[in-house]
Amino acid sequence: MQSIGDRIRLLRIDRKLTQKELAQELGIGYSTIQGYEQGLNKLSKRGLRLLSTYFNVSEDYLLGKTNEKQPLDENEQAIEVLAQVDPEVTGISAKDALDIVDKLEKVIAMYKAGDITKEEYQRIKAKIID
Repeated sequence: MQSIGDRIRLLRIDRKLTQKELAQELGIGYSTIQGYEQGLNKLSKRGLRLLSTYFNVSEDYLLGKTNEKQPLDENEQAIEVLAQVDPEVTGISAKDALDIVDKLEKVIAMYKAGDITKEEYQRIKAKIID
C-alpha cells in the first residue's frame, strides 16, 4: 500500500515537477513538500486540501483510503478555481486564495449557527475579500 508521501511524489512526478517547483506552485516551503514525501511532516488538513485541489484528486485518495483518484465534486469546484489562480494575473497565490476560502467558510458557519447577524456577516466577508 502506498503512503501519503508516495502518492504525493507520484502525482508530482506525473506533472513533471520537482519538489521545489511544486512548493513554488503551492506557495509553501520546499522542505514542507520534501517532508511530506519522506513521511517526516504530518499532512495538515490545510495541506491536504491544498494538495488534493492542486492535483484534482480526493483527499481520501491522498490519505490512502481509496485507490481511485476521484476528481473533485461540484461543491469543491469553487475551491479548485481559487487554488488555480494565476498569481501573475491576480496578485495572489494559491495559498492566499485558500486562506480566503478558509476564512469565508468559518464566517459562513458562524452566520448559519446564529453567532453573528447578517450585517456582521456581510461586514466581515467584505473585509476578508478586500
